[in-house]
Amino acid sequence: MKSRTGIELFLSTLREYNIDHIFGNPGTSESAITNALALPEHKDFKYFLAVQEGVAMGMADGWARSTGKTA
Repeated sequence: MKSRTGIELFLSTLREYNIDHIFGNPGTSESAITNALALPEHKDFKYFLAVQEGVAMGMADGWARSTGKTA
């Protein structure tokens, strides 16, 4: 059995729940996510960058309310 990284498991879980929009803010804790999303196998995800956590939360909330989808 091939071992998987935490980010691979995270993105796999998002796919299982049909989540393809990710809202976040830059920082060292997000580098694994942004690096993984740059790979061709993850091009189905859309990443929206915000410069502050509250803004990212507001963007995700607005997306969810306007589309009815989880973000």
